[in-house]
Amino acid sequence: MKCVIRSAILHDSFSKAGMLDVHGVWAHEVGGSRLLIAVSIKQRYLGHARQAGFVVSQCQAGAC
Repeated sequence: MKCVIRSAILHDSFSKAGMLDVHGVWAHEVGGSRLLIAVSIKQRYLGHARQAGFVVSQCQAGAC
């Protein structure tokens, strides 16, 4: 159940950070919903994927 809640919190963090075109976020059960986080985006510009990685690693729900 943690993975569903954490995924929703991470998706909300993306919207609060102003990230565009985030289609989905999933915190996988394998790593206790912390070690493996998948983010689906539509890449609009060079560095968009890197920016999404930085956002997910710096928000409270994604940081280990």
